[in-house]
Amino acid sequence: TCVRLENDMIGVVTGSTENVLQPVVRLFYNDNKKSAMKVMEVDLSREGINVANYESPTNWDADIISVYRKLQSTLNPVQQVSSIGI
Repeated sequence: TCVRLENDMIGVVTGSTENVLQPVVRLFYNDNKKSAMKVMEVDLSREGINVANYESPTNWDADIISVYRKLQSTLNPVQQVSSIGI
């Protein structure tokens, strides 16, 4: 499931936690900056950030779709980070 966070970062849910609004998410796009970001997997329950909304890829522009497709095609694991510095 693709999601938009409260801070306008976009990612894909990759795991669950005790709080449904704070899953583990693989972030790949910063909509505030309108740019791809270094892909990172973040446990939102540790960051205190919530999912704001389901994000439908059909509403994205070509740039976000391109980044999303690259993310889908890569099977390399990403490094778990303890803080995303936001």
